Amino acid sequence: MRLLPLQQLYPGHLRAMSFDCFIHGGLTLLFGSGWIFTMIKRGDIRSRFEIPGSGFGDCCTAFWCQCCQIIQADNEVKARLAPMVDNRGYQPQSEGMVAHTK
Repeated sequence: MRLLPLQQLYPGHLRAMSFDCFIHGGLTLLFGSGWIFTMIKRGDIRSRFEIPGSGFGDCCTAFWCQCCQIIQADNEVKARLAPMVDNRGYQPQSEGMVAHTK
């Protein structure tokens, strides 16, 4: 029996996987230490976006709550890289607003 490449098994689904995914999966599968890679990536994200925290906090979060930490990091990066949205709420027009009467 011949093994098929991942692209043929899951067409269109490999876009979500990266080299980091393979490193994390390999470390977890072989040594059970994928949390170390997660901890390092969490520190990288904090440094890149100037998020306060500590290495000890990264270590504890990655070890005890790895799934939650991965989701949190993904959401944080998406939010910080998304285009800025005007969240000022309603802004009245300076001129030209007319009241409609019936």
